[in-house]
Amino acid sequence: MGLFDTIFHRRKPPQLTELVVTGGSGGFGYHGGDPWASDVYRAGVDAIARIAAKFVLQPTVSFSDGTTANCDERLSHLLQVKPNHYQTSYDYLYQLFSTLYVKNNAYAYIQRNAIGQVVAIYPLHVSQVRHFEDANGILYSAFTFSNGKSFVCPYSDVIHLRRHLNTRDIDGDTNSPIDAGISLTESMNRGIEASIRTAGQLKGIVKVPGSVSATKLAELKAEFEATYLSPANAGGVVTSDATFEFIPIDKTQPPAITSEDQKTAATKIYNYLGISEPIVNGSFDDSTFGAFEESVIEALALQTALEFTAKIYGNNHGRRIECQTSRIRYIGTANRNELLKNVLPMGALTINEARDLMGLAPLADGSYRIQSLNYATTDVISQYQIAKSGQGIKSLGPIEKGADSDE
Repeated sequence: MGLFDTIFHRRKPPQLTELVVTGGSGGFGYHGGDPWASDVYRAGVDAIARIAAKFVLQPTVSFSDGTTANCDERLSHLLQVKPNHYQTSYDYLYQLFSTLYVKNNAYAYIQRNAIGQVVAIYPLHVSQVRHFEDANGILYSAFTFSNGKSFVCPYSDVIHLRRHLNTRDIDGDTNSPIDAGISLTESMNRGIEASIRTAGQLKGIVKVPGSVSATKLAELKAEFEATYLSPANAGGVVTSDATFEFIPIDKTQPPAITSEDQKTAATKIYNYLGISEPIVNGSFDDSTFGAFEESVIEALALQTALEFTAKIYGNNHGRRIECQTSRIRYIGTANRNELLKNVLPMGALTINEARDLMGLAPLADGSYRIQSLNYATTDVISQYQIAKSGQGIKSLGPIEKGADSDE
């Protein structure tokens, strides 16, 4: 049995009717080619995917008193360490998010055992998807892969992330609005390459004195090209005698492409992705990263949490998948020091939490907190104020009517 049949167990699909949806179904990808092949677009997508791949997906259960707790260690291990037999959690999240930004749709198949437990999650590389429903109105998705094989499964077993959901009911729109931007950066790359390749080449007119036959002119031209335009003439220097005169032509040089032109083209793509150049090259500060986290990462985390919860737990309202971003928090050195200076004396951090902010390993007994005597709990403050009002310090509990009461 091959890998395909191992993942997608063969079963007879139910009688299905193609679903009529706005925008229809179809293939996915860059309208004018493959945006992943663009170095600028790939750099932008990579910056988002490698940061978002740090998400921690945690199964939790909610109780009637409003509290929550972690649950299902088996599912936690699957989501956080090994979602399938050939990827780690970082790998499959990176693949899911990079596909999302390249194709505006990303799919992952949830494989379950006989009792409905999730046993694996596989990102899907699809060339086409169509949506169907059965006689009971249950939605199905039919996937066609690049190798020509296909698979039909309930849409409830498919993790589906999408961007630019506007003209279609189920699938995200294509990336066609950025076609011109990608084409511009690719044209610039080709132009720079052409400039480098032709920089040392001679371009001009070889003038031969007197009148000669066409055959002789052709011979002189071929001799000149072989002598002076061959790779051996890397210096670009011509020596001549009275046999001919070389008149250079400079107007055939390609136009110069400045770094500002390249930056403008790249910014067009980065704006489309919702990021900035410092995020791509890693030169961001607290302010830049904070804006990126709020505008891109938090929205992506919310979308991921909701989709994983809906597809893994369905109508089980007491359980959900939290998408934690604790690994992504960025605090610069100066702000980190200021945070520790102000927060640690308040007892808001344990010793190990403080050490983690400083990049130090945890201590075996580092779960305790330290607090300055300049801080007190609100209960103590209340008792202090009551004592000052002349009532004396009372035990914790309902405050009796007194001089400070409204009644």
